[in-house]
Amino acid sequence: MFLPHWLELASPQGEATQTNPGPGAPAPAPNGGTPTTGDPTTSPAQPAQPAGGDLMSTLILFGGMFLLLWLFLLGPERRKRKQHEQRLSQLKEKDEVMTLGGIFGTVVMLRGDQIVIRVDEKRGTTLRIARSSIATILPRESGSKEKESDAEAE
Repeated sequence: MFLPHWLELASPQGEATQTNPGPGAPAPAPNGGTPTTGDPTTSPAQPAQPAGGDLMSTLILFGGMFLLLWLFLLGPERRKRKQHEQRLSQLKEKDEVMTLGGIFGTVVMLRGDQIVIRVDEKRGTTLRIARSSIATILPRESGSKEKESDAEAE
């Protein structure tokens, strides 16, 4: 166990032994009082500082951490969610979508919070899904389909 070198240690017989203080350490008091450094300008005991400043700095630290959390994590996520809701409100028939389950389809009918999508063009298979289950609205590929059909015709 670590004990400061100016403390008195009791020997097993009960008598007090004193350790030799190192250089720069306060000398033990001759009458058993508080140790001094030998400098008469320092007072032996100073009153404790109030801890009010620590509370304010802690609050500022937590406030700064919350601000950084909001700026880098919560703010952009909220903007993405608003953009997604705006795109869903502009959804119309013949838009191609991908659901949260990874199913691709074309919007056939809109009924409030429900959407009917066609997932198989050949068989005409449709699914009725919730509007909130749409993950992305795929960009229209009108130019690329025309180029493919022109290439097949040649």
